[in-house]
Amino acid sequence: MKIAKMRIFCDICFFTSLMVKMFSLGVTYYPILDDYIQYGGYPLYENLSHVYLNIGTVATRPAAAFLDPLLWGKFYPDLWVALFLISVAFFIGVKLIASVLERTGIFVTPFLYAIVLLIPLGFEGTYWISASSRICVGLFFTGLASFLLTKMITENKNILFIPYMALTLLSFGFYESVMVFSAFLQFVVIVGFVKNNKKRFVYLLTPVILGISMLAYYKLTAGISTLASRVNTFEFSMLIPNIRELFLQFVEIIVDGGTKTTLGGAKEGLYLAIYSPIPAIAIIAVSAYCGYFGAKAPFTAKAKYCIPIGLGFMIFPLLPNILTETVWLTYRSIVPSLFGLVIISASMLGILLKNSRVRGIVIFVMVFIFMLGNLSELNTYKNVHEKDDVLVSEIARQLDDDVLSGNKETIVVFPEGILKPVPQISYYKDHVKSVCDSDWALTGAVRAKTRNINIKMITPVLSLEDIDTQGKQIIYLGGSNGK
Repeated sequence: MKIAKMRIFCDICFFTSLMVKMFSLGVTYYPILDDYIQYGGYPLYENLSHVYLNIGTVATRPAAAFLDPLLWGKFYPDLWVALFLISVAFFIGVKLIASVLERTGIFVTPFLYAIVLLIPLGFEGTYWISASSRICVGLFFTGLASFLLTKMITENKNILFIPYMALTLLSFGFYESVMVFSAFLQFVVIVGFVKNNKKRFVYLLTPVILGISMLAYYKLTAGISTLASRVNTFEFSMLIPNIRELFLQFVEIIVDGGTKTTLGGAKEGLYLAIYSPIPAIAIIAVSAYCGYFGAKAPFTAKAKYCIPIGLGFMIFPLLPNILTETVWLTYRSIVPSLFGLVIISASMLGILLKNSRVRGIVIFVMVFIFMLGNLSELNTYKNVHEKDDVLVSEIARQLDDDVLSGNKETIVVFPEGILKPVPQISYYKDHVKSVCDSDWALTGAVRAKTRNINIKMITPVLSLEDIDTQGKQIIYLGGSNGK
């Protein structure tokens, strides 16, 4: 009973840490890039079939695509509500996955919580709603499906088969790497708990058939729009080069990105905390409580399972990236692989951290450093959003009637230097970029700001040289001459 209470307190502490991570700068959300399009723009269409079929959002990640305007977009502009709900789902999913792993003999839940929930490298994939609505919600359904599968096998509850199958299909429809992660987790459960080979084969049929069905769905919807899967451009000759590129990008993200967002982020976060007493107090408190109660949770790991299972969880979710024309691994891409990194190190942690006091100190330090790094990441989102909001508001103010009615396009000439990126710890691909970096992002932001879906393309430029301006409104930010 005492252990059960400690586990509950451990869960409460890490859930609170997750909330502090998301809302340490206030109960608000700072949208960037696709957020404006998916949650500020898509819900404006009277007929959502235009979004799903003409724009073609259901061509990839169909479950996530359906929820964008139907659920998350309903909260715009108060997207902090959506972030809260996604974060709750994320925590539940991670907890259920951790409980399934514990059934296989891997009891490292406090460290799993610390890494998967709180590591700054995963901030993009767990905070930015355009990504977290896919990854975190997908992991929620993954946790539910694997939990039901475990109960169905160990307690012979065949009545759970239909909801298990439905939840598995849902988990496959949010994000490609989550789909692979979900399938591999079920493989681990089936191999670990089903001893009869014939029964194993029968149980394995469900994720295999559903996985093939999802691939067939992607193939059938490939022609819907330009948003369709990039798999159709893949050629077998790309396989080896793509595997090499995937490995190089993954190492760069883990080593360089991990170092910058964790250590560099902690340094920046500490500076911010000194001048922000409320976040500082919250970070110290949750770190201390996580260390105290995390040290009291059950802690052991069977070495013979950890290495192969961990490698599978780390590598397999990355593999969909090799089936595309261009390998594009991002910080958000590696969130499912974080489970693997924890499991691989579980055996070593079990040996080095047998003493509960030492374990508590290590957990405290990890959570404290991670939370500081997350404060730095959140501040970057805040700064980018606020700068974008000023520029987008000014552009929206200057739009003429022909633009607002959808009769002509717009060109925005930015003064030299105004598009300089907001300082951040780690520049990597599209990590916390401004909407002013592209026409599609700027157009989406202005549409969301004006609540006007009729607005045509708005193109940001630094000068009008070699630009066709005929029939378009020209807006000079900073003056009529663009200076």
